[in-house]
Amino acid sequence: MRLIDISDEMHLFITGEFLLDQNQLSFCGSAADTPVTEQFRSFSTHNPTVLQDVAIIDCHSNGVQAIDISNSTNPTQAGYQD
Repeated sequence: MRLIDISDEMHLFITGEFLLDQNQLSFCGSAADTPVTEQFRSFSTHNPTVLQDVAIIDCHSNGVQAIDISNSTNPTQAGYQD
């Protein structure tokens, strides 16, 4: 999930990013990265609901995430449900 500053519509920029463990480069090729994971799972986010300080996002193959976005440069996990 990325947070994007749109205050200047001509110069958008990413202010922060939240990554699941499966989105980290270190996951690729690790023991957890199985053929089943490679062929049948996706760890992208979709269907965001954004409130003032929290974003609720669905993650393919990783449940629902609550992300604290009160600090737009450092979004952090506030909770999750598998």
